[in-house]
Amino acid sequence: MRARIDHLLIAVPDIEAATRFWTEVIGLHVSGEYTVEIHDGSHVYCRVLEGEGHDFTIVLGQGVEEWSEYTRKMTANGPVLHHIATAVEDIDAATAELKAKDVPLMSDRPVEAEGLRQIFTQRIPATGVVHEIIQRTDGRRGFASDNIRELVHQSLEHLPEPEAERHHRALDRAGAAAPVA
Repeated sequence: MRARIDHLLIAVPDIEAATRFWTEVIGLHVSGEYTVEIHDGSHVYCRVLEGEGHDFTIVLGQGVEEWSEYTRKMTANGPVLHHIATAVEDIDAATAELKAKDVPLMSDRPVEAEGLRQIFTQRIPATGVVHEIIQRTDGRRGFASDNIRELVHQSLEHLPEPEAERHHRALDRAGAAAPVA
């Protein structure tokens, strides 16, 4: 598979602090912002940061509502590199290659929008992150809300709940009271 890095997505609990670091220290600039409603009715606020000449892209994602599944699972322990997106010329061939190498995928086929096709692997223990394979056509830049919504949904389905939440749910099922902090 011939590929290049397209972007990184970092889930953050404080998007303003993260933006200050990437802009003031590293020198990236904000090139876009958007909010996407996800499957549980909550929202993810995203800020796109790029290097000069659009040669490097980082997407910061923050759950808007504290109760959301995104906030609970993605940033329960602070900022986390969620995925590395790798751009390919032919996503069908890349997907077949991943399947042939027994790489676990979150879905059987890519999600699609005009000029954009994407598929996620499950978290790969050897790298510690999820990998996205992305194919852009017709000079497509940016992202599509429907694709983001579906990819977030797939990703959250494959993430474990934070330890404290699993403990509290187990207590609730057992009819026991949670300890008071």
